[in-house]
Amino acid sequence: DFDTRSTDSTQQTLRLVGGLRGNFNDNWSFEVFGNYGQTNVSQTGTGQINVMNFRESQKIVPDGNGGYICADPNAVAGGCVPANIFGLNSIKGAALTYLEAPSNYLAVLKETQIGANVTGSIPSLWGADPVGVTVGVEYRRESSDERWDALQTLGLNGSNAFPPTSGEFDVREAYGEVLIPLISKGFVDNLSIRGAARYSDYSTVGDTFSWNAGGEFAPIQDVRFRAMYAVTVRAPNISELFAGPNQDFPSVDDPCEGIGATGGGALGANCRAAPGVAANIATNGTFLVTQSDRQGVTSFGGGNPNLSEEKGKTFTAGVVINPRSIDALRNLSLSVDYFSVKIEDAIVDTPLQFILDQCYGQGNASFCDFVVRRSTAQGANSAGSLREVNNGPSNSGGIRTSGIDVTM
Repeated sequence: DFDTRSTDSTQQTLRLVGGLRGNFNDNWSFEVFGNYGQTNVSQTGTGQINVMNFRESQKIVPDGNGGYICADPNAVAGGCVPANIFGLNSIKGAALTYLEAPSNYLAVLKETQIGANVTGSIPSLWGADPVGVTVGVEYRRESSDERWDALQTLGLNGSNAFPPTSGEFDVREAYGEVLIPLISKGFVDNLSIRGAARYSDYSTVGDTFSWNAGGEFAPIQDVRFRAMYAVTVRAPNISELFAGPNQDFPSVDDPCEGIGATGGGALGANCRAAPGVAANIATNGTFLVTQSDRQGVTSFGGGNPNLSEEKGKTFTAGVVINPRSIDALRNLSLSVDYFSVKIEDAIVDTPLQFILDQCYGQGNASFCDFVVRRSTAQGANSAGSLREVNNGPSNSGGIRTSGIDVTM
């Protein structure tokens, strides 16, 4: 009766970039730049129902003239019309108008970036190619504000609740990089080392420091070996920090299902500690979970403003073969690289089932803070049944990977 759900979205993006480049002399140059970007998103949707109005449209009383009116006078004043939900296309006219809930979404995302760098070379003291140097500074500010209409924000239009996301951060950085040729066209073709460092000051996570160091060795022009070690960081983004607690309806298994009045070890004791679970066991002999209970679990997951940065360590080593000295093979290039990456304090969303198992199976109280049970029976849901299992991003992950890349 509400027709299909449809969405119409308009996005407007503006980007302004300006800069200045110049030379101090033959060896040294500079660059100053600024970058501003903004995206505005406006979205409307149809096909949703106003849940609060629908409830009022079903609470009806005789109107004294052989028909019916909504029972609440305040709802009548607000345009409430009884809605007949039986039969195809039975909701129409004023009843349909009262129940329709058009949705809208507005977002504004902004980024400002300002930077400057100086690049040049210094003659080497040992007869090799000049030493290359780059130093620079940068400032960046990011902000985001995303908001749904009032009904969608509260989940009262037949869909999940989507609270607003609003936040910003800025970062000030200084960096430098150096390339030092040790041997150029001597008894070997090339031997050089390089390094870089970056200091960052975030308004969210504070100071961070990243760096890398490595080298290249070409015994002949056709073969080049290379290796690099890097210590890196990634600061959390706006969504990870400030996202509103969005709603979901997950499928999880209640670890307390089947627990009786005694036994079950630590799991049984942890489950019976919840008053609702104990009441359910007293009524049913064991903790009973109905189909309504399984479908009545909701979850809220938003940002975490207490996140810190991810920390990574990367090692790469490889060889590049380009036999330019052999005319028939001068266009052939083969590279083989080994890589090993390890990330600590990775930002992850903890799986909901893991939260439940840690809370009840392992007795970890910090995970129990994310679990909400019904203390008494509520509607079709049993006493002790899961009402919410919530989560959010945390620095609790680790990622390790390694492999070999081959390019020909």
